[in-house]
Amino acid sequence: QDADDESSPDRLTKQYKYMEQCKDVVLLGTNEYEISYGIKRVGKYIDDQRIEKYIHLHNPFSHSSVMFRDDIFKIVGGYDESYKAAQDYECWLRMSQKGKVIMLPNILINRFTNKNSITRKKRYWQCKYGTIARFKYRNNMSVIKIVLASIYQWLTSYIPESVIYLKRKLDI
Repeated sequence: QDADDESSPDRLTKQYKYMEQCKDVVLLGTNEYEISYGIKRVGKYIDDQRIEKYIHLHNPFSHSSVMFRDDIFKIVGGYDESYKAAQDYECWLRMSQKGKVIMLPNILINRFTNKNSITRKKRYWQCKYGTIARFKYRNNMSVIKIVLASIYQWLTSYIPESVIYLKRKLDI
């Protein structure tokens, strides 16, 4: 979990119980409150089918919300230290080849973002290595979709958060 993020007191228990019941799930994230500059917004829940369909286009999980199976994490080799950023996304892509990666709709974390957050400070590297991971693990995803997803990540990384919030509200 990121240093400034907060988990609900029952987050780990809920995720553990879910993973005990669903042995085919290798990675389990949760929905979140995103708190940026004092504004609290509900994160965007993504259902199983959309995650499976779109994980090769963008990272649907906040790192702070994720619980995964240690044995699968070790099988896929853990985080790739050669990536300067987006190590989590690259790892989730590899884990998605070993089983289901899903998100609980429950809001179980408060994720704080600001100008000093790693996502903002390392946005160039996040975009670069996110693009590399997309191409490396694209499966049957078309090159055009991968390029468009990467362009979208680059653009949204450098535009004001208010525009991203509007996009999420409009679900486009």
